[in-house]
Amino acid sequence: MRGPGLGAALLAAVLGAGPSLAAPPPRNVVLVTLDTTRADHLSCYGYGLRTSPRLDALAAQGVIFTQASAVVPLTGPGHATILTGLFPRDHGAIRNGVPMVEEVPTLATILKSRGMRAAAFVSGWTLRASLTGLQRGFQAYDDDMTDRYHMVNNMRPGDETVDRALAWLETHGDEPFFLWVHLFDAHAPYDDRGISLEPNPGGTRPPDSRKAVRAYDQEIAFADAQMGRLLDHLQARDLMDATLLVVTADHGESFGEHGENGHGRHLYETTQQVPLVLAHPSLGRGRVSDLPVSTLDITPTVLAALDLPPLPHSEGIDLGETLAAPGSFASRSIYMETYHGARKKFWRWFAPPLTGEPIRVAVRQGPWKAILNPKGGKIQLYDLAQDPGERQDLSNRDSVRAGRFRPVLTAHAQREYKPESGEPVLSEEDRRRLESLGYVD
Repeated sequence: MRGPGLGAALLAAVLGAGPSLAAPPPRNVVLVTLDTTRADHLSCYGYGLRTSPRLDALAAQGVIFTQASAVVPLTGPGHATILTGLFPRDHGAIRNGVPMVEEVPTLATILKSRGMRAAAFVSGWTLRASLTGLQRGFQAYDDDMTDRYHMVNNMRPGDETVDRALAWLETHGDEPFFLWVHLFDAHAPYDDRGISLEPNPGGTRPPDSRKAVRAYDQEIAFADAQMGRLLDHLQARDLMDATLLVVTADHGESFGEHGENGHGRHLYETTQQVPLVLAHPSLGRGRVSDLPVSTLDITPTVLAALDLPPLPHSEGIDLGETLAAPGSFASRSIYMETYHGARKKFWRWFAPPLTGEPIRVAVRQGPWKAILNPKGGKIQLYDLAQDPGERQDLSNRDSVRAGRFRPVLTAHAQREYKPESGEPVLSEEDRRRLESLGYVD
């Protein structure tokens, strides 16, 4: 039996204060996904520069989760998980260019069936409807990457995406709505936007001095400012109190840590620790939760906040229920996985068919994190409480603990891939665009 919804449970259990009886449940939902945004480069997560003043302010009005993990460090699969509460092998989108199976219900299809108008405005080629199947349930799914000069691009700048979202709100903001805005700016290639970032007085992590990181930080600040325009519009239309706001990322980014640049092939915290902020008057203000949570939990939490039944087969958890008994969930297992990118045309002719076998799986349990290479059998073990940068592999020193994680990770790697096996057919244009974004092996 499902317990109280997000407002009551979070406020009473997590926030240490009673529910606000004056605050009705949300009528609207706004989901903002900040592509390729690692949590430790946001000022509200302790970064040394003020990269995210608007998100900082929003977190001060709601709940910030400091230990949120992405399920998969790939844009298409990651967003499919956010919008279904399912692991990639259950919704079918195991890598970029592989769409979800049609029968999988999504947050949009459920909310549309309950009378909410749903619209999505996405900014990257990877989330085009034809490549993901995510358009189902949205009356408007804007994935147009054509600029004012009639050039087709891999991405759309966040200001243009927000312009379109604001125009949609002008027309539909008076009726119950679900709005998803995706900002791709922090994804490579990074542009130096000439933004002067102030030091963060509360920051504990010094900023990186490398050119790529400086540009990446500016891209985060640019996306944060565009999100701020969306928040300003909601405030001006007196919609904030009626709206549940959810801000997260599909995954983070690596800058040479563990030999990885970019994302997609490994499961270290650089790509797996993501921001998660929820805001609504019923949640209270300025609350912090350090419970382990997952992007798998977003759809179940939104449905619970709206007092709707959970999606069938979802393995995500309503954060209201989870956090109502924090002691019971402090050692919850958080699973992660990743897959090969789309294959080049020539190699695809000789490669085995798509089987759904991950190239890495990982699990977090309390302060411990284990990563397994299913093919080679190598396991790594890290104590994130003492070593958040995952610099010291303890699998040899603590072989007993590593051995306990091996069977659960092996079982996770062998989960059934439910869709029929087979290589997806990508157009040459789609293959070229994905390759330019780093998603073709």
